[in-house]
Amino acid sequence: MKLKWLAAPLCISILMLGACSEKAEPVSSEKGADSTKESQKSLTLEQVYKKTTEVAGSIKSLSIDMNMNQVTDDGTGKSVSVKSVMKTDVIQEPISFYQKARITPQGEQPEETESYFTKDGFFTYDPTSKQWMKLPDSVTAVLKNLPKTQGNPADQLRKLQQFVDDFTFQTDNSQYILTLDASGDKFNDFIKEEAKKNLGPESQNLPIDDALDIKNMQYKYYIDKKTFYPKRLIIAMEMNVKTAGEEIHSKQTSDSTFSNFNKVKAITIPQKIIQTAEDMPE
Repeated sequence: MKLKWLAAPLCISILMLGACSEKAEPVSSEKGADSTKESQKSLTLEQVYKKTTEVAGSIKSLSIDMNMNQVTDDGTGKSVSVKSVMKTDVIQEPISFYQKARITPQGEQPEETESYFTKDGFFTYDPTSKQWMKLPDSVTAVLKNLPKTQGNPADQLRKLQQFVDDFTFQTDNSQYILTLDASGDKFNDFIKEEAKKNLGPESQNLPIDDALDIKNMQYKYYIDKKTFYPKRLIIAMEMNVKTAGEEIHSKQTSDSTFSNFNKVKAITIPQKIIQTAEDMPE
């Protein structure tokens, strides 16, 4: 099973936006949306950012629904596309999640899988062998060492604050819409530094600086006007990745919606899975 297809959407779903002080440009209202107070309509991006990051501390758990399309080209003119649909429940502290995924590689039948990550380890179901697998402790250690805010889309706003001048800011009756078109060395350096922080000591063994080249990236982030919770995030990304002496070109779009705030129940791995899972080699 190609586990990398699972890792990419999970990483993307936790990258968010920053803030600036321009006022929102009105856009067409959603049909049937409730009217909003005039004071809220006139909020600046800086004020929306502040309110969104303030409520971040109140988000202890959430659910993420993601649709992702990925096309990769190995440089020989042969491209492969993969479509993924994922539903993930996340608890912030200690970090844990349960995920169901349906992955459809080009020209192949869809594969459905499940994954659990808790203090007991990282377990994933391999639909090919019809066997639960336990991932190596090195993978589990990386996830356990992630910052406690890593699964919180509202808290991630702080990390992109340096791109303040690159935002556009719009609003309709029910939500604020923040868009960031990111490219160039500054953004590339940011992504690489974040990857190193998230991987911790493991990053010393990976040539991240040389292997990853972000060509362009766009975030479109929707914030609920009443709660200031994130509602939706659309990301379009184009990048080159060098691996095993080859360069792979990748285009990827993801559309995530966030819900069920602070309503996710404790995530536990069934004992049958723990007892019967096979260890995945390093």
